[in-house]
Amino acid sequence: MALVKVDDPAILVLFDADDDCPATMGPGLLQMAEQVLGRQAPVAVVLAKAEYETWFVACLDQLHGKRGIRRDARVPHDPEAIRGAKEYLEQQMTPGRFYSETVDQPALTQLIDVERTRSRSPSFDKLWREVERLVLRGRPSPS
Repeated sequence: MALVKVDDPAILVLFDADDDCPATMGPGLLQMAEQVLGRQAPVAVVLAKAEYETWFVACLDQLHGKRGIRRDARVPHDPEAIRGAKEYLEQQMTPGRFYSETVDQPALTQLIDVERTRSRSPSFDKLWREVERLVLRGRPSPS
């Protein structure tokens, strides 16, 4: 993937949906953001279902041996159905290792297998599509 320099600003609003439905909550939040911003910059709203860490759970098999993830850690059938993804992630770590949002989240984010996570997590797929839309607006889509 090539990095594209974006001359015009864009805004991505990203947060956890927790117990709310991203598909229900997202459009209203996008409308509010667009009202506040007017036409200053394109905006996208993405809600991780239910937590950001759900995306790590979706690609656990690719994270084996990294950041304390056990080599036998398994991806659940429906990663987005897990409530308490931070706790689930911690259970998949070697004994004595604890998940730290401030330390592990940035490191694990760099290790995400984009295609694998997109295929297992609709909310991550939404994030990826929105980032592409914001970055590539007005440019031909990649082949």
